[in-house]
Amino acid sequence: FVLRAGEVVPADGIIVSGATAVDESLVSGESALVTKAGGDRIWTASRNGDGTVRCRVVAVGDQTRLAAIAR
Repeated sequence: FVLRAGEVVPADGIIVSGATAVDESLVSGESALVTKAGGDRIWTASRNGDGTVRCRVVAVGDQTRLAAIAR
């Protein structure tokens, strides 16, 4: 999937290309933006900051990290 600035991450994935800063506070509790680039994991419900990245989906629905935290 392609993630543009300001969008919410729809599924857990791995960044294939591009770089950005992500708000992972819903998943990690940390309020500071986290810099992400190729090869980094990106989590469902995180909010993309300022960049555009291409990602490969690795988990959806009940298999995501957010679902695991909720359980």
